[in-house]
Amino acid sequence: MNNNNLVSVIVPVYKVENYLRDCLDSIVNQTYKNLEIILVDDGSPDQSGAICEEYARKDPLITVYHTENKGQAHARNFALDRCRGDYVTFIDSDDIAKNNYVERLYTLMNEYNADMSAFAAENFSNLHEEGGGITRPKYFVCLLRKLYADSCINQRKHLTRGRTANYSSERSLKM
Repeated sequence: MNNNNLVSVIVPVYKVENYLRDCLDSIVNQTYKNLEIILVDDGSPDQSGAICEEYARKDPLITVYHTENKGQAHARNFALDRCRGDYVTFIDSDDIAKNNYVERLYTLMNEYNADMSAFAAENFSNLHEEGGGITRPKYFVCLLRKLYADSCINQRKHLTRGRTANYSSERSLKM
């Protein structure tokens, strides 16, 4: 696996003090190692911002920004303006990524020379048997080239994902 390309992992953070450590542990333990991890504390009133700072002190790959609360779409765009990676992915701060999350998406992109790779994901709490099968995926996770993300924003195209689909602004990138 070629780990030469920098991948920016963007994590908007708001009121997740009970889940954030598990999320951040899952990111710093990725099998793909050439990462920059950008945490945007979106004015969280709980201890989430302090937890972000705690992790940044322990890991030089982590950068923390503190902003006033303007919502998840704003936090993602704020980080996109500051990230240095050739590739970008977003992880919700209450989610846990499998340790090969970035590597799988990166491998798919390179295998097919694509601008974006994606696969279906399911919240752990939503997994249950229904008629002998697993429920439908709740959302898609993806990795995309930074230039593609910038292009989507500049052309006002929107990439949508279930629970953030209700956010809208002139410059929203929705995942």
